[in-house]
Amino acid sequence: MTEIVAHQSLAGTECGALVDVDDRAGGTMRMPGAPWRFRGSNLPAPGVPTFQGEHNAEVLREYAIDEARIESLACLTVVMSLSPLMDRPCDIGA
Repeated sequence: MTEIVAHQSLAGTECGALVDVDDRAGGTMRMPGAPWRFRGSNLPAPGVPTFQGEHNAEVLREYAIDEARIESLACLTVVMSLSPLMDRPCDIGA
C-alpha cells in the first residue's frame, strides 16, 4: 500500500484512486478508492478500516470460548489486536 500511495500518477486525490478516511486514532489514512466513473452511479467511499484483530474476541465467543480463555490467549499473544482500544495489562498466572 505504501508504494501505491507514493506513486506519482496517484499523488493527487482528484481522480478518486486514493481517498482519505478516518483512522480512528485522531488522524486520517489513505486508502484505495474508485477511480472510475459511471454515469448514474455514485460509489461510496471506503468505510473506516478495522484494527488488526479487532474482532478476535467476538469470533472466539461465537465458537463458545469463554472470556477467561480469550483473555489468556490474548495475554499469551496467541491472538492479538493492534487496536489502541484494547490495551490493558495481563495478569494471567498471578
